[in-house]
Amino acid sequence: MKASVPVLLIWILLCPLLLLAQPDSISLGVTLSDHPRLLLPKAEEQLLLKAIQSDSTLARIHQGLIAQCDSLVPIRRTALSALRVERFQDRDVREALRRLFVLSYGWRLTGKETYFQRAKSELWHTLILAQWNRERLDVVAQITVATSLAFDWLYPNLTPKERIFVQKTIAEKGLQAIMAPSDSSWTPPTDTQKQMANTALAYGALAIYESKLLLAHACLNQAIRSTDQLLALYAPHGAYPYGYSAWSDATNFTALLISALQKEFKTDFGLLKPTGFVNTSAYGLQMRAPSGRCFNYGESSLAAPVQPSLFWLARLPNTHEFGAWERNWFSNQPVASWQHEALLPAILLWSYDQTWTKPLQPPTKVWFDNGAMPVASLRSSWSDPQPLFIGLKAGSPSLRGAHMDVGSFIIEAQGERWGIDLGYQNTDSLVLAGTNMHDTGPNAARWLVFRNSNMAHSTLTANYLPQSTSGYASIISSSDQPSFLNAVTDLKELYPDLLVSAKRGVAIIDNQYLLVQDEVETGEKETILRWAMVTAAQIQVIDDQQIVLQQSGKQLGLVVDSSVKVKMQTWSTGPRYEYDSTNAGTLLIGFEVKVPPHTKQSWRVRLLPGTNGLGAPSSIIPLSDWPHN
Repeated sequence: MKASVPVLLIWILLCPLLLLAQPDSISLGVTLSDHPRLLLPKAEEQLLLKAIQSDSTLARIHQGLIAQCDSLVPIRRTALSALRVERFQDRDVREALRRLFVLSYGWRLTGKETYFQRAKSELWHTLILAQWNRERLDVVAQITVATSLAFDWLYPNLTPKERIFVQKTIAEKGLQAIMAPSDSSWTPPTDTQKQMANTALAYGALAIYESKLLLAHACLNQAIRSTDQLLALYAPHGAYPYGYSAWSDATNFTALLISALQKEFKTDFGLLKPTGFVNTSAYGLQMRAPSGRCFNYGESSLAAPVQPSLFWLARLPNTHEFGAWERNWFSNQPVASWQHEALLPAILLWSYDQTWTKPLQPPTKVWFDNGAMPVASLRSSWSDPQPLFIGLKAGSPSLRGAHMDVGSFIIEAQGERWGIDLGYQNTDSLVLAGTNMHDTGPNAARWLVFRNSNMAHSTLTANYLPQSTSGYASIISSSDQPSFLNAVTDLKELYPDLLVSAKRGVAIIDNQYLLVQDEVETGEKETILRWAMVTAAQIQVIDDQQIVLQQSGKQLGLVVDSSVKVKMQTWSTGPRYEYDSTNAGTLLIGFEVKVPPHTKQSWRVRLLPGTNGLGAPSSIIPLSDWPHN
């Protein structure tokens, strides 16, 4: 762990240099508004209540929040407590944020003393923790945001002595810990964690501004500068390089940051200049598959909850329709699916003063972004509750947290996910095994973890070798032609010295079936290429070229069309090493093709919903002849 300290110290030591090298966005000594000043000024409370009374969606959220307050009041155990001897988990930190946000909201909107006292109890138990960081920047960031928001909203009913205690604690355990950590066990922060930390710097600074003027001034300006740099991650069209789960945290916290700055200073300080960030709503919508689960590549979980940031981004030019789609989707979800979202009150704060109508235009059926980690999605319909869907992952294994999953895909049809991504490996077992998960070099230990390797993904494997960590695949063409939705990626750089050409295309044909097609050309060596798809469905082999998958009483046929003989087979997804996940209930299905040197070869796999797999063969259309925009 200590080997990571120089990396972190370099980042921290650069902060004062940045402050000297660039002009401040906020002048020293500027006067701020009275508390509460974060997100919801006192003058807006009645406006929010009025909007709740006239909008059924807002009323539903408000009622859910008040119900949460009522359920929290009698609970004796706080989310975080200094009395607990075990290490608190990520879920405990997020629960503390949820409770402080919800209870403070409930008190402000109803005036109930029981909500205030319960919020104060949660706040006090969090404040007296010996330390907040617990090895990771995102932990101290979330606690800082939670305590700062609660302090600001509860401020009117706190005594002067209590205010001094809270301000001192936020400054020392939050702001100073982020700006200059002394704990040598900290791991190098990810870009996502830095975005969350910037929000913490701003919230902590705005909460304690008058008591720690110099510190608050430095934190605010650092947060603005750092955020301005990190928003480049969303280039060019809004995709986030670290996957959906990281996007959710980074984008929601950045929305909290910019929203607070706008409320207090009436400006976004140039953070909302035309960049990929202002268009990131499309990524958020497109990466949630029809099943309601996300395209979980990299270190993403399957969860795709409501995204408060999309309601805030709906204020920006040309993005309101995306917010309307999110609101429409959210309105149809059961209360149980969203009532425990930590940032749920933010939806009300960012929605009540907007005019909402049903979305007029559906998002595009074919979407892609060629950023640091290119990705594409194809969807046969936005109105059909069970459309066909393909998510295609391109990019590179070289980014932090990435897998060797370039060229992999997930598929959904009939409301089921048939082609899956196994997801990320829980890091606790890997840390215990001494695996360095931060190194992404070609010989890094992380590639020995089965779930991280290309052997565990729905992609091509050449001669059973790993993909090149220096390779990069972009989306080279796409089409939204209704009868032939498609996207194509160039995978050549992932297989150096073996393949001189490697392209993969995915398509939805006539809104009837899905297609995965590969075209390769070998170099000097004979190459064994393995085509594989990960699935949790039951498998029935029909013959050498056909398999039927069964799941939840539904069927999906896989048919291989190839000029050379193939034989469908399965491979285990079981653990290779003791630290690997068991991956119970899953298998890899596919085939292998031995391609001689200097030979071109192509094949396609048709995925046919609701059939017995006996699809009639037809000619293969070269990828170069596929329609493209």
